[in-house]
Amino acid sequence: EDGVPLTLSARIEGEGVRRFVAEAEAAPGETALQNNRVVFAVDLRRVKIRVLYVEGRARWEYTYLQRRLARADSDVRLQCWLADASPGFVQEHSSDSGPLLRLPVDADTLLADYDVVIIGEAEPARLTSDPLDGARFLDSLAEFVRRGGGLLLLSGPRYNPRVLIGTPLEAMLPVILLRVPGMATEAFHPLPPDPGRPHPVVMLEADPETNRQLWEGGTPLQWFQPVERLRPGATAWLVHDSLGNVHGPYVLAASVFAPEGWIGWIGTDETWRWRFPQGELYLERFWRSALRHVAATRL
Repeated sequence: EDGVPLTLSARIEGEGVRRFVAEAEAAPGETALQNNRVVFAVDLRRVKIRVLYVEGRARWEYTYLQRRLARADSDVRLQCWLADASPGFVQEHSSDSGPLLRLPVDADTLLADYDVVIIGEAEPARLTSDPLDGARFLDSLAEFVRRGGGLLLLSGPRYNPRVLIGTPLEAMLPVILLRVPGMATEAFHPLPPDPGRPHPVVMLEADPETNRQLWEGGTPLQWFQPVERLRPGATAWLVHDSLGNVHGPYVLAASVFAPEGWIGWIGTDETWRWRFPQGELYLERFWRSALRHVAATRL
């Protein structure tokens, strides 16, 4: 008979090795009992994720996210690059790092200095004063992921992700892109596609039912970037609660392993709107989980 999938989860505090046992009672007449009990250990360590966040302009998403990551200095070492900043602007950074003086555009530097690169609403040709740096940067990002780096893409109405069409990154994304602009719609809620088995990034609480209620009760969004569908091998984090196409509900966030590093994609520029019961507790939890997920092979 087909098995019944179950989600077992636990929230663990503190560092050190934890031992877990998962055990199922024998069914009537069952004789093969050796696989009814699984024992495994988890070694919890505090690791600081090194993040480069690249944006074109200081939109709301950038303003809120860079502040959130900069103050998470026990978990994140952050450096930002705001392409539209004036020449004398001091690029934002966390307290344990210095400001960038120029954008690193080669793969070796990215691999040496960062675990995750976040790309927001940025036009590649205008990332620096040299218009060729944009193509170099995208080529290096593809190499960065191929060699184990994590990449997180944040959509926007002007460039991201449509500027990636035809670049080395397009075929590596967790979604198949459409050549259409983003959609401003009636308010909607991003929801886990399978509430009983949510992706770890969107598991705000260990109990799946409580988690479902949090997503359904969070602050609704009004803009998203439609894509054709999920790419084979990718996993959706969130989908639209009401709109979709022949492939199903529109995918709003997803990730894929491609081929040695993780790529995550978020199809809205309004995560700054998200508020759940208990204020920003769950929003902080979401961003930490997202960064840890795409940084997994580097850590």
